[in-house]
Amino acid sequence: MTPNRGKYVLLAFALVLALGIIGSYQQDPQAFTSEPADYLYRILQLFTLEGDWTSEKDLNILLEIVRFSAPIVTLGSLIILFAEDMWTLLVNAQIRMFKNHIIVVGASSSAMVLIRDCNAHGLKVVVIENSPENPHLAECRSARVPVLVGDTLSETLLLRANVHSAKVLLSFVDNDDHNVELSLRIQEIVNDQRSSQSNPLKVILQVQDMQLGSRLETYPKFFEVPQKMEVQFFNTEELAARSLFQDYAPDIHADALGTASVHLVVLGYGRLGRHVLMASLRQAHYPADKLLNITVLAPELEESNRVFQRQFPEINLAANVRFEEVDLAPEALRDQIHNLLIESATMFICCQGSDSDNLSLALSLRQMALQALIPNAPIMVALRNSRGLAKLVETGENEPEIPDGLYPFGTVDQLMQVEQIINERIDYLAMAIHSDFLKSVGNPSPSVPSHRPWGVLPEVFRNYNRTQADHISTKLRALGCVLTEEPTGFEFADEELNVLARMEKRRWNAERASLGWTYGKHRSDLAKIHPLLKAWEQCSAEERAYDLEAMSKLPAMLEAELGLGITREVIIGISGHRAHRLLEHEEVLHGAIHDTLHDIAAAHPGARFAILSALADGSDRLVATEAMQVLNARLIAALPIPYEIYKRSFGHEGLISNET
Repeated sequence: MTPNRGKYVLLAFALVLALGIIGSYQQDPQAFTSEPADYLYRILQLFTLEGDWTSEKDLNILLEIVRFSAPIVTLGSLIILFAEDMWTLLVNAQIRMFKNHIIVVGASSSAMVLIRDCNAHGLKVVVIENSPENPHLAECRSARVPVLVGDTLSETLLLRANVHSAKVLLSFVDNDDHNVELSLRIQEIVNDQRSSQSNPLKVILQVQDMQLGSRLETYPKFFEVPQKMEVQFFNTEELAARSLFQDYAPDIHADALGTASVHLVVLGYGRLGRHVLMASLRQAHYPADKLLNITVLAPELEESNRVFQRQFPEINLAANVRFEEVDLAPEALRDQIHNLLIESATMFICCQGSDSDNLSLALSLRQMALQALIPNAPIMVALRNSRGLAKLVETGENEPEIPDGLYPFGTVDQLMQVEQIINERIDYLAMAIHSDFLKSVGNPSPSVPSHRPWGVLPEVFRNYNRTQADHISTKLRALGCVLTEEPTGFEFADEELNVLARMEKRRWNAERASLGWTYGKHRSDLAKIHPLLKAWEQCSAEERAYDLEAMSKLPAMLEAELGLGITREVIIGISGHRAHRLLEHEEVLHGAIHDTLHDIAAAHPGARFAILSALADGSDRLVATEAMQVLNARLIAALPIPYEIYKRSFGHEGLISNET
């Protein structure tokens, strides 16, 4: 029961009691004065539904009110006191009927964002929490989400959550030892009670030490029943780094700056900075022949540089990585900026500490860019709280300003989404890639770990496939293509295959190098030695043919395994006059825009279309609306500031949708 409800109960009781005392005194002042305790007892009897004495004589109006209201207060109090618990029991009783539901262990603030997103998508969720005092439990219960309170390692509690019939279990408990133990407990349950015919339970554990996660991926005890349970690891820094390169493609920003070579400048080398560096090595590989350039700026980097070079001796195959010791305080950074060799930077990534530290650093960089001390490249700002940037860009009059060139990433409400954490789409792509690989092998050998079917494939090889799947959208973007939900019979041209094969080779090299693999003539998985860990230019024609063939089979593989297709995407940009300049010519403009869009469609048969617009009132909106109707084009809104602030400038939030 909430404290407020308890206050209401006491207040109602006290009010009725006071009325009873006053009414009794008015009924017979002399008798009440001589025996007040007797009258008080009679009034209390009314609350227990024992009011026979009230029928003995006529009562004044106050006692009549008390006679009827006291039982009502009693019944109402019982409902308030116990109905919430009864409703909770009824909600929790549903769990036994749940199948393919999501279990969330630990009702942290981050977990609550995910739970809200699950509710928004109509997904069934069960919460397990060890503390009955957790303030988030009230929100869960009000949303009719079943909550089980107790030891989160308890087999009894896990069975009550119906873990053997669940689809996904996510642990947000901030303790690596606990999560390792939890995984082993779950493994015992699913091994005994989960059917081998059903899809494996996906267990996703929050692990603060990702080195521990990497080691556990190769620990056999964690994967004794892969056909019944998959184990994956995550933390918010890794998700933030991955989302950065998904949402803000560095190659697009480099192209906008007039260079094909991507140069990332990472400011800060704490937990997030390390994840950003590793994510860039595994994801940021683009069509240009030049290697990815990464400059890490942070204080006291000498030892970090030595450790990095020792751990990843072949990293030069993936990128040119430089560590520069520098004080990141804005004034100190300004004094040292001309010595840092970042004139070719195409993206700055601020991830040095707290939200306020990152914002301060980003604003300082923006000022230096305006003064031409550094390139006018986009500045990515790591923010845990999405409201931070909103507060930054508001003036005292609550009017939004434009933080030109600042882009937030890694906010909790962005990361804790079902599609980000559970990410089934990437799993489906990864399974399709592995299935196609097994077909190409011909006669897979069970003794070779990578030759095993997905259901019994070691997790480390599953992750290899996931990383490859993650890069498909980057490869398609390089050719101006997109995935479609239906087969298209698409084929790449020979020159396109060459581009894709080189990209895939660099990506593969980067992935292996970032995991500590080295080159050797004879392969050894145990020693992490591979004969193909070398540059494209050093590969033989036969070795190059492997990547060329894999890329040529990509469209057919997507169609056969997933029913997906590939098609060209034509992006149409619009910029023009504001609304007041168009009023006299609106009818003529509608016809001309309509005809022009049809001409564009005729020139690109089978293509998908996108309309790029800043959505200013006038030409921007007019053409965007026509393109969405005539070409079924997707809208790409070039927002100069975060969506929640930008939509205010339209005067009516309904003028643009969340799809922009």
